[in-house]
Amino acid sequence: MTATIPDKANASPTKDFFVSMLTRDISLPDAILDLVDNSLDGVLRVFGEDADYKKRWAKIEFDQEHFSITDNCGGLARKIAIEYAFKMGRDSGDDRDGDVETIGMYGIGMKRAMFKMGQDCRVVTHFGKKDHYQVRMDRKWLESRLWNKLPLEPVLGQERLGEAGTKVMVRDLRPGIVQTFAEPSFRKELMDGLSEHFAKFIERGFRITVNGMAITPARIEVLYDPAASGIKPYYVTCKVGATEVRVAMGLNPRAQIADDRDEAGSTRAIPGWSVFCNDRAVLVGDTTRLTGWGERPVPRYHDQFDILTGIVEFRAKDARDLPVTTTKRDLDASAEAWLVAKGYMRDATRKLVTHTNAWKNERKAHRALFPATAGVQMEQIRAAFEGGGDSELLRKRPGSDHFAFNPERLLPKPETSEPGNRKITFSRPKKEVERLAEELLDDQDASPSEVGAECFDYAYRELVGR
Repeated sequence: MTATIPDKANASPTKDFFVSMLTRDISLPDAILDLVDNSLDGVLRVFGEDADYKKRWAKIEFDQEHFSITDNCGGLARKIAIEYAFKMGRDSGDDRDGDVETIGMYGIGMKRAMFKMGQDCRVVTHFGKKDHYQVRMDRKWLESRLWNKLPLEPVLGQERLGEAGTKVMVRDLRPGIVQTFAEPSFRKELMDGLSEHFAKFIERGFRITVNGMAITPARIEVLYDPAASGIKPYYVTCKVGATEVRVAMGLNPRAQIADDRDEAGSTRAIPGWSVFCNDRAVLVGDTTRLTGWGERPVPRYHDQFDILTGIVEFRAKDARDLPVTTTKRDLDASAEAWLVAKGYMRDATRKLVTHTNAWKNERKAHRALFPATAGVQMEQIRAAFEGGGDSELLRKRPGSDHFAFNPERLLPKPETSEPGNRKITFSRPKKEVERLAEELLDDQDASPSEVGAECFDYAYRELVGR
């Protein structure tokens, strides 16, 4: 008896579906940031973690007819191009970045960015001394039902790059992209994103330009005094699985809101929580429930807290261990590393909020205490607490390998008996105080003195004015 051969169902994806769905859930600025991420991955891959970033650059150019990004970050090795770089997704055996701290994990960034913008895409690269080649993904290839392999073609004449690096070019732009490129607000949005997302690399000397305009880094820093009794930030260091986690929060009276920046980025400091994964900023100046604001015991953010800056750092060799989504500009809020960090973030915020509450009626005097205290970034904080003079301040948390420093005893306290001040004392039922605390401070466990002070400030603002 002859065996029956079963019918087989076609389960392969259509190219049109793949491209349309791949590009739908990422914004245009984030897609372009993905291409800069690829340039920086090239630096790490070719030159190692001790690379001299002052010698590296990426130049972004666009108009209503084309987009390009050119870098001198080492180029794309032919073997990587043949086996990995142009595949739609990453194989489980793809470990080409296993020894460097990149942020890419799915193998879709470059393709998604190109397809987002247009239908005539070309990648030209110069790797090593003599290896010049290019790969084209044009409309004909995109519209074909077949997933044909892409030839590595020679690059001739003036199209060759002058030094080892890569140039990504997109033409035949999609109509919506043409319109977006024409809007002045888009350039500002892109430049702000570059300023924030790559702030640490720009600080190290990496140069990014957009249509010839240089990007300056966003400054995310807190006050730090190396003296034994000097002001220092809250600090925690721990490891969650294969991911290193660090949380710092401190004062910065020079901080300003993230939206208050000029077109080329900013060197101003930024309040709120900023989150970095392998040195790329995933969030900058966040003041929402995502980072704990408005979740008990932390109140909702308001301008009293614009002196507070928090920094969270995640580091991992395998990007899949980082709490970041495919866009690289949002967090995986269910990741264990993020949940551990967020617990410490709430603890830090509550302690620093209590400090600002003590000074809420003397904000100007509070800020005047720190004119000579330097603002520092996470690198300096980490060095001071994990190998420098402040390492003895860290205390091991019971039952874990987590180490923390609580700065409360070093924070300045206001004088309570200044001439001209008046003390107000009264009592009200406990349930009423708790309900008012919940309404005013989002915290029914706030102390009666905090509730009373907030009531006075609220009444003063409403009845008398600022």
